[in-house]
Amino acid sequence: MKREYKTLPFELEALDYEGRTITGYASTFGNTDLGGDVIHKGAFAKTLAERGNKVRFLWQHNPHEPLGKPLEMREDDRGLYIKAVISDTARGRDALALLQDGAISGLSIGYDAIGTDMGKADEGDTVRNLREIRLWEFSLVTFPMNESAEILDLKADMAHELAELFDEYKQRLIDEVRAALEEAPTAPAEAGREENAADDDGAEPPKALTPEQEAELKSLRIKLEITEE
Repeated sequence: MKREYKTLPFELEALDYEGRTITGYASTFGNTDLGGDVIHKGAFAKTLAERGNKVRFLWQHNPHEPLGKPLEMREDDRGLYIKAVISDTARGRDALALLQDGAISGLSIGYDAIGTDMGKADEGDTVRNLREIRLWEFSLVTFPMNESAEILDLKADMAHELAELFDEYKQRLIDEVRAALEEAPTAPAEAGREENAADDDGAEPPKALTPEQEAELKSLRIKLEITEE
């Protein structure tokens, strides 16, 4: 049986290098692709049940260049939903950069057509209906064929941790600014007060701020106002 390939374009909605996780559809149901094929719901059911743990995630269909590891594959009403992690290898880093730049335009599946029949599309064109597929791999590739599938998200599993770190940094900044304001010197209340005169407790009066200190104090107050909003 001859191995076949079906390539699907995608629209990248988000990219985060930390997560290295890609989600989307490796195939969609019901539409006619540019090769005249229509994949029907249920086509992947048997192959996922029998050999789902053997399906590979490759670069350009090259079996010598695995790109990562499939984490989830399942059928829904739309098509074959996949979730996979891109490995932290030289090829994986290249693939992430190409995804970020929009230089990669396809997600493709390598399969054997097990159950097929010929039919007519709504427009009257002859199409091949794919009722059962043996799935071998899915790949990031360059050129698209099916115009409906898309990669939905490339996200960071650590997003919530990054948010917590930001909140901690924000609170630390607020505390530092408050401490700086409490320790900052202030100018004498009376302009004519002698510089070395003692107050009622015999302590040295605060010295007048230099222009540089006044500018720094103003900056600290602005930071406090911003971070407390």
